[in-house]
Formats: sequence, C-alpha cells, structure tokens
Amino acid sequence: GDALANAGQGPQAADSYLAATSGATRADALDLRRRAAEQLLRSGRIDEGIAETRTVLSAINESFPKTIIWALILLFARRIQIRLRGLSFKSRDASQVPDAELRKIDVCYSVAALLGVVDTVRGALFQTHNVILALRAGEPIRVSRAISLEVGYSSVGGGKTAKRTAELARLSNQLAQRTCDFGAMATSNLAESLSAYLEGRWRYAKEKAEHAENMFREHCTGVFWEISTTVFVSTGALAYLGEVRRLSNRVRVIHREALDRRDLYAALNVCSGFQNLAWLANDDPVGARTVTAEAIAQWSKAGVHIQHFSDLFAQTNIDLYEGQPSLALERVQSNWTRMRRAMLLEIQQNRNEINDMLARSAIASAAQRKSVRDNLQIAARAATQIEHEDMPWSNPLAKRLRAAVAFVGGQPNLAIPLLGDAADGFERCGMHLFMQAARWCRGNLIGGIVGSTDVASAEDWMLSEGIRTPPRLIDTLVPGFPTQD
Repeated sequence: GDALANAGQGPQAADSYLAATSGATRADALDLRRRAAEQLLRSGRIDEGIAETRTVLSAINESFPKTIIWALILLFARRIQIRLRGLSFKSRDASQVPDAELRKIDVCYSVAALLGVVDTVRGALFQTHNVILALRAGEPIRVSRAISLEVGYSSVGGGKTAKRTAELARLSNQLAQRTCDFGAMATSNLAESLSAYLEGRWRYAKEKAEHAENMFREHCTGVFWEISTTVFVSTGALAYLGEVRRLSNRVRVIHREALDRRDLYAALNVCSGFQNLAWLANDDPVGARTVTAEAIAQWSKAGVHIQHFSDLFAQTNIDLYEGQPSLALERVQSNWTRMRRAMLLEIQQNRNEINDMLARSAIASAAQRKSVRDNLQIAARAATQIEHEDMPWSNPLAKRLRAAVAFVGGQPNLAIPLLGDAADGFERCGMHLFMQAARWCRGNLIGGIVGSTDVASAEDWMLSEGIRTPPRLIDTLVPGFPTQD
C-alpha cells in the first residue's frame, strides 16, 4: 500500500490497505482504513473515499454531516470556539501526546485537506476541528499543518478576507520554518500560493506554487495529491496570465500522466476550468469538450463540488468558442441555483467567474440579435455584481463587459474608452491574453493605421503563444465585437 501510494496509484493503494486490515489489531486496522480513505479521496474517488471516511470517523466517535445545513451549523459553532480560544499553543513532542489523540488529528486533517478542494463546507467543518485538536495537542508539525490549511480556507473570501489570510500566512510560514520539516514548509508554500490565486495575484501564485511543487518532489514521498494541487494553482495562474504555450505544454503531459495513474483528481484539475484553454488555443473544441466530459462523468454524483463548477466554466467557454451562446446562457442559468445551494458561490473567485460567464453568454446571444434588450440587461447586472467585488483582477473584466454592452447596444463611442481602460487594467494584473483581446477589439473599432497596428500586434502575440485561431478565442473571452478587419 505504501509503495503504491508513493507511486501515485491511489485506488490500488487503497485496495492494499484494506486487504491489510485482515488480522490487524484494532488500532492498526483503523489506521489502515484511514490511509485507504485518504488514497481514495486523493485520487478523486470521492464517494468510495467518503464511505471509508464515515467508517473511520465512527470509530473515533466523530460523524460526517449528512446535509450542508447541519454542517454549516456545526461550522459556525466551532468557528466561534476558535475565535474565543485564539491560536496560541504549548509545544509538545509527539511522544507526549496520546496516540489516539494524534490519530484523531490526522483523520480530521486528511478530511479537511482533501475535501477542501471538493466540498468546501464539510471540509471547513473538519478544518475547524483539526485546528482545535492540533492546538490542544501542541505537536509542532500538526499545528503548522493546521494553520497552513487555515490559510487556504480563509482565502476563499478573496479580497474580503485578505488581511486575515495574510496574517495567517505569516504565522504558517513561521511555524513551518521552526519545524525544519520539508513537508510542513512545502505545505505552507502551497497554502500561500492558493491564497494568492484566489485573490487574483497570478504571478505570485504561480511562483509560490512552483516552489512548493519542487519541494514536494525533491523532499517528500506519497504527495501526489499535494503536487496535483500545486499544479492546479500554477496552471490556473498560467491561464490567467496568458502564458498559453507553457500552459498547453504542461497540461497535456500532466493530463496523460494522471490518466495513466487513474488519478481522476489530477486529471480534472488540468482539463476543466480555465485550464481547458489549452485545447481551445489549439482550435480543438471537440477535444476540449471530450476531456472534461469524460472526467466529470467519473466524478462523484452524490453532491455538487468545485469540480462541477470547473466543468461548468470549461463547457461554457466551449459553447461560446463554437458560436453557441444560447446554449452557454442556458447552461449557466440552469446551473446557477445548484452552485449557490452547494455554497460554491461563497468563493469570491467563483462569483466573479460565474457572473462573467453569464454576461459573456448573454452578450454573445444579443450580438446574434436574440432577445437583445433582455440579454444586455442580464449582462449589465452581472457586470455590476463583478464591480461590487472590487478586485484589481476582476474590475477590468467588468469594464470589457460594459464595453460590449455599449457596442451591441448601439453605442460604439462609449465602448472604445471602456476597452482601453479594460486593457490597461489587465496589463496591471499581468493578464496578457485578456489585454491583447481587448486591444484587438478596440483596434477594430478605431480603424485606421493606429487600429490596424493594435490588431496586428495582438494577433502576432497570440500566434506566438500558439493560439491557432485568434478571432474565435477573442469571441469567447471578449464577445460582442467584430474580430475581423
């Protein structure tokens, strides 16, 4: 089981761990089941992993909440407990802490970490318990691990929780350095990269994720899930940065390796969401739809997870790329309530992305002269919601939506300065693909030598990044404008 886990063969490792429970002592059998559950969750076998997790939790007198509402109630109560208690602790060696107590911490950490990128509410519930138990025990590595995980959970609020997230990140780094444990230090870097990603600091997110990935690869074993999570952050950041050629090269290799290992989690991380751009850039919408559809078909059907949101993001972009905005609009609208009820729209980045999906779909539909007034109103309301988030990375998204609404609504003179503002905002955030797309659209509206120069420059940049059909990708990301001279 250990050998298979170290090789990233999660499902096979789980089978071996479960087989080893036969004849094991009660304590050993419980630990083996914990490892099996962890490997199933790590490889994206969510339903089987949760079933094993329930067994393990029951053995340590813990329960897995059946409903989101009950999980939220328990989460609120434990959050209050942490606020009242604070994050201070008395350091103790692991030998000074009862084995049963350490085992309970390890179980809660595993569930919190592995569900955090799947089912954020239940993951957050176990994270609060993990923090409380780790602080109470005082074992330095487990405390460091708990605070690092807290960074990730805090960052889902994006800009609204940025101050607290930064304070937790500093504490996480300090604790990890004190342990002199490479695993703890790599985990701290991963947490900081995720927080930067969710706050739209793409360059820093990519650099920290790559640093964490190198540490995991060089100094740790059995960490394919951690590596897959760093890859999710770094490739997502590459997509937003517009480093399309590098994104495409990384994604295709990692996707193939993940499929070979039967690692569904790793595969979905790089073929859905904005990472799916790798296939669209290659002018392969059929391949883009196939890889994400095949992966999500194997994912859990028992709930609505972050992976379902990533699939929605990818499928909507594919619809728009293929010139089917009405299908994209219906897809977003029909999934909205489902995503909201699963609490996935509590993540600031998700709120911005789903509003942007809605607006782009509505604008592209209006540009095809379908329910023009209603669709432009939908887009304008979505742009307002993005503006309310007031993030440096999302404000230019809203600007280019306002520009498109103005243009399709018959006010091209208003669209030109808005596109210019959007391009400048994208440049400040390092979002070069969006910047070039906005400049292309603006150049076409301006016309003349200046406009033609902007269009040619944007086209040259896109071709240099391996984008085979720039106009189609521009129609996907900045819809509503003419993309031909």
